[in-house]
Amino acid sequence: MPYTPPANPSAQLAVVLKYVDAFSKLDAAGIIALLDDSYQHHYFPNSLGRPVLDKAEWGARMTSLLPAFEKFDLDVFDVTEAENKIILHGAVNGRTKSGLAYTNEYIFTFFFTEDVEPKIKSVNEFMDSAYTAKFFKEMAEQKAKAAAEHPADA
Repeated sequence: MPYTPPANPSAQLAVVLKYVDAFSKLDAAGIIALLDDSYQHHYFPNSLGRPVLDKAEWGARMTSLLPAFEKFDLDVFDVTEAENKIILHGAVNGRTKSGLAYTNEYIFTFFFTEDVEPKIKSVNEFMDSAYTAKFFKEMAEQKAKAAAEHPADA
């Protein structure tokens, strides 16, 4: 069952809802604006071998990745809120501009600054690692095929 946010969300939940909305709009700048300067992004499971990214590194990743998509709807299933922390369970229903479907499931844990208008200071992102590996392999294969068929565009 989809999550329905409260009519008057807390300040930190309001930030998470803006984050979800910005992803759905493919708005990297809107997402980055919600992050504290000390931001760190952690990917899980650790078996993915992805490094922890700071705000600039993660922002650059989003700025380069999101334009490949024409749709990236983050559907929220559940939210659990605690002091300076929100856990969100959701799934992306997306599609790249080349037509490749993207349907990954996530658990995000957001940690916040203690400001009146909180910023996100870190995120733990747990994803379906098998799906992620398969998707990025297919995306790379599509890109290589397109480059071989249209070398002038590569």
